[in-house]
Amino acid sequence: MTKNDSEGERGSQPTPSVPEGLPQRTLPGVPAPSGTGMSAGQVTGLLGGDASMTEANLALETGEGVDPTAES
Repeated sequence: MTKNDSEGERGSQPTPSVPEGLPQRTLPGVPAPSGTGMSAGQVTGLLGGDASMTEANLALETGEGVDPTAES
C-alpha cells in the first residue's frame, strides 16, 4: 500500500482467472493430522524407497538414545 492508494483500494486483490484450455483436475484430499508419527509404510508411500530402511533408521536412532519423533 502506498500513500497514493485510496481508502477503497486498501487490501483489495484482483481475483485470478483460470486460463482457457487448462485441463481441470481434482486434487486428492489431505488427511487431517492425527498427532501421531507416520509409519514406515506411510513415509515410503510419500517419499518412495524401501520401508525396511526407514524401520532400520528408527531402530538405530532408538538404540543410540535419540528420540526419533523429536525434531532437530
